[in-house]
Amino acid sequence: MILRHVQHKHASRNTIMHALFIYYFLGVKRVVIARLFRKSVSTISSWIERYENTSDYDRNVATVVGSFSDEHKHWVVSYYKANPVAYLDEAKRAFETHFKKYCTSR
Repeated sequence: MILRHVQHKHASRNTIMHALFIYYFLGVKRVVIARLFRKSVSTISSWIERYENTSDYDRNVATVVGSFSDEHKHWVVSYYKANPVAYLDEAKRAFETHFKKYCTSR
């Protein structure tokens, strides 16, 4: 059960570090490491390549650009100050009406 859960998950930074240690210091082949960590050989190879190119083993972090301006944020705060018990769907509807801009309510 644990293996099924772990098999399709992103590897933690610690897991990648251990795989690199096994590769560089113990000299274990990529195929064996892939079998040990239940990852594909191409995944192990990309970890090694990333480490050799950047000297880092952390995953790439996607930068998210916020689409709400300071004006939008101030409006939301003032809306909830005026309507402290408003539900999220009410605030969303009021925001979209006021700014003529769609927003998700996740």
